[in-house]
Amino acid sequence: MAYALPAALVTEKGKPQVEVAELFDFILDTQTLKFTSYTRDVSFYDLTGAAATYTAIPIAREGADTNLDMRADAIRIAVDNVTKAMSSYIANNEFRGRRLVIRRVFTNLLSAPTYYQPVFDGVMDRPLIGNTRAQIEAVSRLGFLARLGPRRMYQLRCNWRFAVAPPDSGCANGIAAATLKDTRTAQTVDSGSTPTVIQDAARAEAANYWKIGIATFTGGTAANVGQKRRVVASAVGSFTVDVALPAAPAAGDAYDLERDCDLSFEDCRDRFANTQNFGGFPSIPMELVYKG
Repeated sequence: MAYALPAALVTEKGKPQVEVAELFDFILDTQTLKFTSYTRDVSFYDLTGAAATYTAIPIAREGADTNLDMRADAIRIAVDNVTKAMSSYIANNEFRGRRLVIRRVFTNLLSAPTYYQPVFDGVMDRPLIGNTRAQIEAVSRLGFLARLGPRRMYQLRCNWRFAVAPPDSGCANGIAAATLKDTRTAQTVDSGSTPTVIQDAARAEAANYWKIGIATFTGGTAANVGQKRRVVASAVGSFTVDVALPAAPAAGDAYDLERDCDLSFEDCRDRFANTQNFGGFPSIPMELVYKG
């Protein structure tokens, strides 16, 4: 059923001068991130109709691909990452396969939860993180209704959620999820650690065994407790995190380690020996050649 704009909204749209804001709902497993691209926070209603505040951050839609019906099939979102806040959200939450909703509201017409215009409702792909911004692509949920066959993106990278068994994913098909998502809890830091390089003689695993994984600091130096960091490299006796911790960990500080995958065919093959379950399409040509 098509969404009918409320009469008050139609009237507002017809005015010669209006001020609009776009609201972004990133619906994750344990929380919903509510952002707005407006110059200040916007008090409106969330998707359930409950009063909510949408936090103003530098966020923009970089463009959208449309189908023949002029309906947005895909969209790209750019989010500021200078403060590394978005990196933290991405490190601590699964974005891929989760819902993204964008709505447009008029800033002087926020008194009812129906006073919005739908812009986009789709499912996100894995975010790409840079030093200054994070980019997220999403495809329309409407497109799924007409899709035949396996519901996977035709892309080089794996479509599956890491270490999840069917029917929710195809990664751990015939292989124990715990084998893939190896987790070590209550580990302790050795002396000589820095805010980015963690020393631990117990780390006897092969080089880069923990690369892409998540380190969570659970005890010891107060400034670091609760901090999570992405592992960018690991070696025998140490590992390196992507963003410096507030303080250098002291000997005896506690931490947990959890493996992760970068969804490439090479990672699946070389670190997990799980290519039989690879969910991407590694044979897609890197360059398309058109012949007349």
